Amino acid sequence: MTLEQPSELSTDLKKTYRLAMITSASLLFSMVFYVIIVEIMALQEGGVHGHDSTTTSLVRWFFIALVVAVSFGIRYIRTSMLRFNSSLSVGKRIGRLFRTTIMVTALCEVPAILGVVLFFIGGNRWDFYPFLFLSALLILLYFPRYNFWQDTAGMRSSST
Repeated sequence: MTLEQPSELSTDLKKTYRLAMITSASLLFSMVFYVIIVEIMALQEGGVHGHDSTTTSLVRWFFIALVVAVSFGIRYIRTSMLRFNSSLSVGKRIGRLFRTTIMVTALCEVPAILGVVLFFIGGNRWDFYPFLFLSALLILLYFPRYNFWQDTAGMRSSST
């Protein structure tokens, strides 16, 4: 068993953080494709013919409730996944930080996906945009921050 040096761990933290940041940014920018899909479908002659307004309204309220649950669930999942045993090595903490960040960012994209589904069900592109906005807001809220990573991994010195 080899013990990693603090400088190696710091380098690992920076590399893993950078990868998490790139992945999170990619997921954020991938939502542009949702906008393109919705706009192309909405501008097609005849557009998307949705279900009746009662069905769409029920689905909309169900999706809103689901988005609220996901929004609160993200915080709970993130907190519980980042609760470490004090004996857990820094390297394993960094790995768990990365997995948690990717999972949380993917969950943040759920509202945008539900917005696309709602658009296809109801045919109204303006149903999509509030869900997209909330999704982008969640991703920005939970976007990886290096100070948080240092604190969580236990890599921040007391002088910082």
